[in-house]
Amino acid sequence: MQPMKLHFDVRDIFRAPRLALGGKKIWILLQANLVGYVSYFVLTHLSFLVGGWSMREVWAEYGLYPCLMGNDSGVVALVIWLLGCLAWFVSILLGTTAVARVTYKQLKGDEFYSSGDAWKFVKKHWHAPVFTHLSIAVIALFFVVIAAVFALIGKIPFLGELFFGIPYLLWFFGSVFVAYTTVVLVVSIFFTHAVVGTMEEDTMGAVFQNYSITWSQPWRTLLYLPLIYTLVYVGMAIFSSFMCMGYGLINIVFGHDSLMGSKLHRMVSWASDMVLEPISPITQAFNINDVHSYLPDASRALGPMEYFGAVFVALSLFLIVGTVLSYGLSVKVVAQTIAVVIFRMKTDEENLLERKDEEELELENEDDWSIDSDSSTSVWKSLSDFGWDKRTQPTLGIRVNVLPSTIPSLIKSFLRLYGKNRMPPAIVAHPAHGTILVSWFTNDHGETDDTIDNLIEKAKTLASQSGGNIVVENVPISTKSRIDVWGDIDRPQSVVQGLKTQYDPNGLLNPGRFVSDS
Repeated sequence: MQPMKLHFDVRDIFRAPRLALGGKKIWILLQANLVGYVSYFVLTHLSFLVGGWSMREVWAEYGLYPCLMGNDSGVVALVIWLLGCLAWFVSILLGTTAVARVTYKQLKGDEFYSSGDAWKFVKKHWHAPVFTHLSIAVIALFFVVIAAVFALIGKIPFLGELFFGIPYLLWFFGSVFVAYTTVVLVVSIFFTHAVVGTMEEDTMGAVFQNYSITWSQPWRTLLYLPLIYTLVYVGMAIFSSFMCMGYGLINIVFGHDSLMGSKLHRMVSWASDMVLEPISPITQAFNINDVHSYLPDASRALGPMEYFGAVFVALSLFLIVGTVLSYGLSVKVVAQTIAVVIFRMKTDEENLLERKDEEELELENEDDWSIDSDSSTSVWKSLSDFGWDKRTQPTLGIRVNVLPSTIPSLIKSFLRLYGKNRMPPAIVAHPAHGTILVSWFTNDHGETDDTIDNLIEKAKTLASQSGGNIVVENVPISTKSRIDVWGDIDRPQSVVQGLKTQYDPNGLLNPGRFVSDS
C-alpha cells in the first residue's frame, strides 16, 4: 500500500470532487443526514405538540420540513426544537469525521478501509468533534467573564480607576486573545473533523491544532476556504445535473401517452410537490419546473394505488436529494482533509501519509508477542502437537513434487485412485510450491498392504509421467520396511549420500530412514 503522491500545495485541493465521488463516502454522509433528519423531525414535531399544534396542522403547514422558527410556541417548545437542531448538527459532525478518516486512509493508499471501520473510529473518538468547538467557545467565554469580574472591581471609587488604568495593557492583550479565539472557533468549524480524522487527536489536541492552523496558516486558510466552497458548488451542480437528466428521462419514457401517461404525471407531480417544492434551491438544481412541461396533463386526483406508488416515488426523490447534499458535503470534507495534510507539511514538515496511524500500530502490537509470555504456552503446545490425530490419521499419505503447470491434471488423476473403501483421497495442493498432498483414509475394515503398495506404485507412475516424484509421508509400519519412501531421486543421490557418509560415517542418525540408506 503506497500513499497517494501529493504536491502539498493548492493543486491537491482540486482532487476533492473526484475523490468525493465514492459510494462509501456518500453513503456515510447519507446515513448521518438521515439519522440527523429523523431526530430533528421527531423533536420538532414534539416541540409543535408542546406549543399547542396538532400533528395534522403541522403536516398540512410544513410537510416533510417542519420548522418552529417564526412561531411563538413558548420557551419549552423552543428548547426542544433547538435540541432537534443540535442532534442533526452532531450527526453531521460525526459523519464528516468518518468521511475524513476514510479520505485519510485513501490518501495513505488503503482503498479497503470500510465505512464500518470509519464508524468504529468515530465511536472511539466522538468526543473531539463534538466538544472541540464548545471547548474553544468556553475559553473565549472564560476570559470575557474574568474581564467582567475585574470590570466590577473597576467600579470601586478611587481604587477602581487605578485598577483599570495601570494593567490596561493586560486587558488589551486579553481582548486581543478573545478576538483571536473567536477566529479559531470559526476555523475549528471547518477543520476539526479533518484534524481528528487524520491526527487522531482528542478534544484538547484538536483545540491545540486549530489554534496552530489559525496561527501558522492564516493565508492558506483564507485562500483554501473560498476555493473549497467553489468546488462544492461546481461539484454539486454537475452531480445534480446528471441526477436531473435521469429524473427527466424516466418521466419522458414512462410518461409517454402509450405507456403510463397521465398516471405517471399524477404520481410524479404529487411526489415532487411533496419533496422538492418546499426547498426551492434544490428544486432549481433539479430543474423540476421544466419537467412538467413534457408530461401529459391530468387533473383528477390520485387513485388509491397511485397514491401508494407516489409515496414510494416521494421517498426515492427524498433519498436522491439527500444523496446530492451528501456528495456536496463529501467534497467539502475531502478538500478540508487534504488541506489539513498540507497544513501539517507546511507547518512541521511532517507527512501525515507516512505516519503510522493507530490501526496500523494495533496490528503491529497484535503480531508482537514474546515466546516467553504466558499466552504463548498454548501456541507452542499446538506447534508441538501439530500433525494428524490418531483417529483421523490417513492410512497412506504422500507428497507429490511436480511442475506447477501439471498440478490440475494430476489432481484429476489422483482423484480416480481409490483405496479399498472406494473413497476418493483428500487432496491439498500448493501450486506456488509445486506440491500436492494426497491422503487415503481407512474404513472400518482397513486397507491391506497390497492395496497400499498398489497405490504407491500408481502414484509414482503418475508423478514420473509429469516429470516429478513422490515422498511417502504416512504409511503403515508393515509397509514402511518394504518401500523407499523417498521415491526416485537419481541425480542428487550421490551428493546426498556423500554428505551422509561424511557427517555420519557410522550410520547412527536415523538408520534406515535416509535417502537411499540401505
